[in-house]
Amino acid sequence: MNAQEYKFGTWYPIEKAPKDGTRVILWDGFDQTVARFTESDVFARKKEWCYGECSDDYNTLPTVDCPTHWMPCPLSPEEQAEQDKCVIKLEDGSFVSASELQKVIQGLSSLIEGELK
Repeated sequence: MNAQEYKFGTWYPIEKAPKDGTRVILWDGFDQTVARFTESDVFARKKEWCYGECSDDYNTLPTVDCPTHWMPCPLSPEEQAEQDKCVIKLEDGSFVSASELQKVIQGLSSLIEGELK
């Protein structure tokens, strides 16, 4: 999975979710939960979505049974601050942060996708 392909704020089918332990937001039709995909091999090989203090070493994990959709988690405050430090100088001499530019690009992508439908 290329994280660049997916953006926070958009729900994607669970079949496209990362299975590498990356924490994501899951939707099961009733609630949202931050979880990650894990494989537990204590008594039997289990592949499931777990949340909270989940560990591959435990057989009983707090799990999300039937998620239908997922989205990436937002950046942490530290990651956002680091991204905001990255600035780009525009032709008119003004500056824009990478996060502001990313929002503009996402907006344009949504407009283009809407036009293509």
